Parts: sequence; structure tokens; C-alpha cells
Amino acid sequence: MNQVVKEIQDSYRLFREESNFSIMDIGEKLKELADQGLIWTIKEMRDISEHELILTKHYLKSHFENQIYDNLKNIPQMNSTLKDPNINPNQTSQTHTSR
Repeated sequence: MNQVVKEIQDSYRLFREESNFSIMDIGEKLKELADQGLIWTIKEMRDISEHELILTKHYLKSHFENQIYDNLKNIPQMNSTLKDPNINPNQTSQTHTSR
């Protein structure tokens, strides 16, 4: 497995745990990954739920043109994708968006 893909998946796993598996926060993170062209990295994870897989497939289909498959190390926004320091993992997405 590509090291960058592994880092994205590990970061996503950590985000899930820190957000207490909130489907709202997870959905927001999956959309963010889709917007940044990285949702495909999550699709093949073995430990995602059925709901996550449904959202992942949806975003992969609706954001297909954004997906980046080559030169992942050169993606400038990847660092912000891996961890958003402005989001407190104990907040729900509704709390975060109301700031």
C-alpha cells in the first residue's frame, strides 16, 4: 500500500475515534476528502461501516472529477486534510458550523 494512502487512512481512523464515531462529523470529513480528491483512499478500508461505505461511494461518484490518483506527496492541502486543528473532536458538526 502507498505510504501516503496509509497515512490518510490512519488519520481518518483517528478522526473517527476522536469524534466518537459521530455520523455527522464523519460525513463532513468524507465530503471534505471528496472535495480534496482523496475520498478514494477510504473506499478500500476494511474497517469502515456500511454507512461510511455508502457515503464514500456517493461522494466518489459525485466528486469523481476531483479525485487525485497520482503524485499524492505533492498535494498541498493534504496536511489540512489529515488533521484540522480548528475542529474539537468532541464537538458535533452542527456545533462546529455554528461558530
